[in-house]
Amino acid sequence: MAIFVKSTDATEETPLLQDVGTHTTHDQVFERFSSRWKRLIVAMVSFCGILPLFISGTFIPCIPQISKDMGTTGSVVSLAVSASISGGSTGALTSSTYSTFYGRRPIYLMFLPLLAAGSFGVASTRSVTQLMAWRVLQAFGASPGLSVGAGVIGDIYRLEERGGAMGIFFACFTGFVTLLTNFVLLVPIVYTIGKKYDITNEAVIGACFLPAGMGNLIAAPLAGRISDMIVVRYRARRGGVWYPEDRIRGTLFGALIIVPLSMIGSGIATTYVEDRKVGLALNLICLFLNGFGVDVVLSPCAAYIVDVMHSRSAEIMAANNASRSLLLAIFIAGIIPMIEKYGVLVTNTISGASSLIGFGLLWATISYGEQLRSWEWGNVGCSDEGDNLEFVSTHIPEELSMPV
Repeated sequence: MAIFVKSTDATEETPLLQDVGTHTTHDQVFERFSSRWKRLIVAMVSFCGILPLFISGTFIPCIPQISKDMGTTGSVVSLAVSASISGGSTGALTSSTYSTFYGRRPIYLMFLPLLAAGSFGVASTRSVTQLMAWRVLQAFGASPGLSVGAGVIGDIYRLEERGGAMGIFFACFTGFVTLLTNFVLLVPIVYTIGKKYDITNEAVIGACFLPAGMGNLIAAPLAGRISDMIVVRYRARRGGVWYPEDRIRGTLFGALIIVPLSMIGSGIATTYVEDRKVGLALNLICLFLNGFGVDVVLSPCAAYIVDVMHSRSAEIMAANNASRSLLLAIFIAGIIPMIEKYGVLVTNTISGASSLIGFGLLWATISYGEQLRSWEWGNVGCSDEGDNLEFVSTHIPEELSMPV
């Protein structure tokens, strides 16, 4: 069993723990935690992952009331959503970088109080400027939920188990173009489904988020487990050779079929179905399918990113989330104005069609992933199976391996 000590002359380039003992085998590294303890860790980081979506889900239904209280328009208040996404992406980059050096737990303990302070600030705000500032701080504090949480899962689960664990993690909170469809449906829901069917109660509007959440909840662990099975099956076919891109083969159906059809279906129902009960039911079905399709894509993709960049899992998740969030912040600001000018059907159709771009990118990654990872300009330190072992063996202290 390897022995770990803290470096006395550490810099920010020095690993948190140094291996001074014998080389730890692959199985020993991941058996440091019992199954029960691993489940507890996943539950804790998943709870932290719920917080960003809870913050967003409780804010969006209140946009009309907030705009009324502040004497402005819904389009202006919806910019707070973009502002919070920008704050969250910045926080994710910061938290993930320092979590590799200082450890995952201290980062959670540092950022969660900022989330609490930002939440109190949002509740007491009296102007749009204050609202934007407090929303940024709130999102900054909640930012470790995705990037650092994914890093934790990469630290404690074997490669062939990681998809299922990542799926459970993503079940608690939900490619850029795929996730954009989720925001196009949910951000303007007050001005689409709410306006069409005369729903003014914020609680009822908030309840319309539940089908999308249920879709996320069902799809994420299911997609993760399926991606694990695909990895094992294709690895066996190749005589034990691991091809990381096998994990994302299961995403193609969601990106090609489920996501675009759910978007277009919601647009058609909202535009042409006048009957309140029928129209609302069809929209809720589309919301469920969209939530399901989005996590069919996101969950395996998250596990794939951790697989190929395992030694920097938290940082690569943060970089992925930050770049995606910055683009989302820009596009979300235009959703309500676009709906007001061109209508729900046109907006949803364009968004649904954009998911086909995501399908094309996924197909290209599966087909040419090995070449992409081997190109000199694209070599950013991709991991192999040995790297998966080496990183974990230098980041998990012996005293944390006590069984529960």
